[in-house]
Amino acid sequence: MADKLYRLDQIQPEHLTLVGYKALYLSHLLQKNLPAMPGFVISAGVCRDFLEAIDWPDPLFADIPNSSLRLDIDNPRQLQAIAQQLQQTIESAPLPTDLLPELESAIAELAHPMLILRPSLVVEPIAAPSAHRKQIGAQIYKTAGLMNIQVCQAEGNALAQGLKRLWSELFGAKSLFYWQRSGIHLQQVHLAVLVQPIQPAIAAGVVHTTGTHFQIQAAPGLGMAIAWGEVIPDTYQVDAETGVIQAQQQGCKTIAYTLSSQSQDVSDRHPEALGDAKSQGWESIEIGSPTVSGSSQPLPAPVSAIASRPLIENSAQPSTVVLEAQILDDHQQQYALSEGILKQLIQLVQTAVTTMGSLLELEWVLWNEDSPVLYLTQATPQPAIRRKPEVPTPQKSQREEAGQFSSSSSVGENRVPTPSAEIPLVVAGLAASGGQAIAHASLIMHSHEPPQNIPPGTVLVAPTLPLDWLPLIRQRPRL
Repeated sequence: MADKLYRLDQIQPEHLTLVGYKALYLSHLLQKNLPAMPGFVISAGVCRDFLEAIDWPDPLFADIPNSSLRLDIDNPRQLQAIAQQLQQTIESAPLPTDLLPELESAIAELAHPMLILRPSLVVEPIAAPSAHRKQIGAQIYKTAGLMNIQVCQAEGNALAQGLKRLWSELFGAKSLFYWQRSGIHLQQVHLAVLVQPIQPAIAAGVVHTTGTHFQIQAAPGLGMAIAWGEVIPDTYQVDAETGVIQAQQQGCKTIAYTLSSQSQDVSDRHPEALGDAKSQGWESIEIGSPTVSGSSQPLPAPVSAIASRPLIENSAQPSTVVLEAQILDDHQQQYALSEGILKQLIQLVQTAVTTMGSLLELEWVLWNEDSPVLYLTQATPQPAIRRKPEVPTPQKSQREEAGQFSSSSSVGENRVPTPSAEIPLVVAGLAASGGQAIAHASLIMHSHEPPQNIPPGTVLVAPTLPLDWLPLIRQRPRL
C-alpha cells in the first residue's frame, strides 16, 4: 500500500501531505488505543497522478494539476459550465488498472457492506519556510465545507466511482471560485480521501472541548442531521475535570438519517473487522436494540428519501438511494443518549483530551453491534483564540478544520501539528443582506451561553456568533 493507500493505524506525522489533517488526527487516536473508526486513506498522490493521466478534451485543461486557472469567477454561468465540464471528464475517466485491485484488497480488510468517503485536505503555501506555519494553517482552516462526502457500497467499482466523484469536487464551481479568490494554485492543494465503514446509527454528534468544559451535542441517527443544520441537537455542558454534567438542554429533533433498506440488504455485517474496542476498555452498556434514548421505541421505518443530497445515491448506481430520512414523532423527542452511554462518552472525551490536548472538536457515532459501541469518527485540534481581556471566552465554533501550527505543542510521543492562537472564532465574510432595521436591541456580553427569553424581533448585539446560535437568526431582524 506504500505511497497509494495507508491504513489509519499506520500513518505517521511525516505522511501529512499524503493523507491530510483529518486522517492524521484520527490515526493518532487509533494508535493510542482509543475507539476511533478504522479505515484507510487513498493518498493525495493518487489523485494527482489520476488528474495528470486524463486525456482532457480541452487543451486549456491539459496541465490542470500544475496550472493556475484564470477564470472569470464573477461570471457564474461561465464558471458553472467550466466546472461541469471538468467534473464530467473526471467522473468518466478510468482509474489506473493497478489501483482497483488495491482498493478491493483494502475493502476486504474492512469487511463491511457500506463505506463513507471523506475529503482529507492539506493546502500548502508557496512561501518562504519562515512563513510556512502561518500560511498553511490559515488556508487549511478556510477549506472546511468545500467538498461533499460520498457514500457507496463496499465494492471495487462503486468505490472507484465514489472516489472520482469526490476528486471532482476539487473543480466544483464553489471550489474554483474559492481557489481563485483566495490566490491558491491547484498545485498547492493535496486531496486525500479517508474511507471508513458506515452503518445505521443509534445516535451521533459533536463534542467541543474548551479546556474547562465539554459541550456535547447529540441527535438520533447518523450525524448528517446536525452537520446540515436540520435539527437542534440535545446539548450538555460538562465539567472537563470531574465529568459532572452542569447543564443540559433537550433539542428539537424531527428528522434522523439512516442507511436505506436497499443499502442494508447488500450483505451481512462483520463487526469484528472494526477493531476490538471492547477489549481496550470501551465496553458499552447494554441498552437493547437501536432506540432513541434507550427507550423501547425503535427508530421509525423510513417514510421519505431526501433526493436533494449529493451523497444519498449509490456512486456506481445513481438510481439506488443509500440514505433515507426518518421523520421522528412526538414520542421520540426524548434525549438521544441514555445516562449510561452519556457517561461513557464523557469518559471517552476525557481520554481524548489527555491524548491530544484540551481544545478539540470531536465527532462521534453510537453503533449497535452486539451492544451499543461508541466510535470517534473525526478529531480536530482547535486554535486557542486570542481575545480582549474584557470579553469573556466564547464557545468554540463548529466545523473548523485544523488551525495554525504551534511549535511548542506535542501530542504523545510524536509531534502532531496543533493550532496556535491567530485564527478568528468564525469565518469572516460579507453581510448576507445589507440594509437597516429598527427594533429593540439586546446586548449579549457572555457568548458562551445562548441567550434566553429574548422576544422575537429583537436585534442581538454580541462579540461573537457561535454556530449553535444560528436558529436564532430566524427570529431576529438583525444580528
